[in-house]
Amino acid sequence: MRQARYLNYLALAILVLGVATLVLGWYIAISGNLLPQYGVILTLGTVGAVACGIGYRSERPWIFGAGAVFMLWFAPTPLGLWPLGIGIAMLIAWAVLIVKENNVKFW
Repeated sequence: MRQARYLNYLALAILVLGVATLVLGWYIAISGNLLPQYGVILTLGTVGAVACGIGYRSERPWIFGAGAVFMLWFAPTPLGLWPLGIGIAMLIAWAVLIVKENNVKFW
């Protein structure tokens, strides 16, 4: 993304956190024979990760943000809600900073 460098680092941290959470979720689901229960949820999270990656590479913050929310929401892990909370807090910080950086006004 063409924004300030710290926004790129924050976006990359969100993407890495989400992908790591998804990888852990897929590993737990496959190794614990829980694929019938968690397969659809993890597939939706993977679709969100792909959208997040496309938004990051193509420098489209709205696609990145939507994919990040989808990816973080649909990534079940044995760690509970901690990764979701941390990821959403990082995503809110990223959204506030990108709106300030681009001088976007919604009203």
